[in-house]
Amino acid sequence: MGKILSIDFGLARIGIAISDENKRMALPLTTVPGGKTIESSVSNVLTQLSDTLQNVEKIVVGLPLNMNGTEGEMALLVRQFGTLLEEKTGIEVAYFDERLTSSAAHKELKGIKTSRKKRTSKVDQIAATMILQSFLDAKQ
Repeated sequence: MGKILSIDFGLARIGIAISDENKRMALPLTTVPGGKTIESSVSNVLTQLSDTLQNVEKIVVGLPLNMNGTEGEMALLVRQFGTLLEEKTGIEVAYFDERLTSSAAHKELKGIKTSRKKRTSKVDQIAATMILQSFLDAKQ
């Protein structure tokens, strides 16, 4: 039994979180730079997580739905990213509604006394953690 990895995909940055072994708690892991293409973004993630992926049984990718529940252009990019990631790793990819997680992550970090640059570097990890925790809670 492996862990569950979560990804908050962005064009500039990709936030990553991972579950504990019991799949009850989400923990921030890292932020990976986005690539110029979907392929280069997947490559960046695979390079950064080469050691971690051997212990992962599922990857949850946040799906940025519109407020009315429809999928827009960014959701299509996320699905392309997830499909390629699944092909390259052989690990099942699931999608989970991520509406408002980035804004919630910004609010969460705003109270912390640190530079805006440092907050920006962590916001994607926090968003990935929120996506994963919501996913884990929904499965309980």
